[in-house]
Amino acid sequence: MEILIDGVESSQYYDEVLYVASNYSKFVKNPRKKAGSLKRYALFLTGIAFVFLVIFAFLNHSNPENTLYFYVMLLFLVTFALGIVYYILINHRISKFRNSNFAKRLVIEKDFIEFYVADDYYRMEMSDIQYILINRYSICFLPREKSNVIAINVRYKNQVLEAIGESGLIVDNSELY
Repeated sequence: MEILIDGVESSQYYDEVLYVASNYSKFVKNPRKKAGSLKRYALFLTGIAFVFLVIFAFLNHSNPENTLYFYVMLLFLVTFALGIVYYILINHRISKFRNSNFAKRLVIEKDFIEFYVADDYYRMEMSDIQYILINRYSICFLPREKSNVIAINVRYKNQVLEAIGESGLIVDNSELY
């Protein structure tokens, strides 16, 4: 079965796919996990770094003779700056994906799936698929060995289920949202 993917996907879709790809090992260990937002995760970590930055800045200001507070404050300042850069890079990557206007299609056969994007294609044998995760915005094909994660919008769920059939690979997490 061939599924032609039309239109530009939402930023939530790309955010969710990036979250699943970056947390691949967590999803392999526990596929019944709710897929979140990579942007929200980056903001959370940046917020934690900011809180500790403020705490150690206060400690450094109230106790200037102790240089340990100063060095720890610098560490959290760098962590905070890196968190901001990480968030900007995530937004840039999502924007880049959204602005790419390539023809895409997913081919699902009995023994394999292939994902075509412009002139590139990714192939995954059915025996190499660990799980097929159905999330809020995406359907992700997770390989057994860490490599490329193939994803498609959840609006193609019925077509994917029809092509795959009954399979123990499918983990439907859509009720978690």
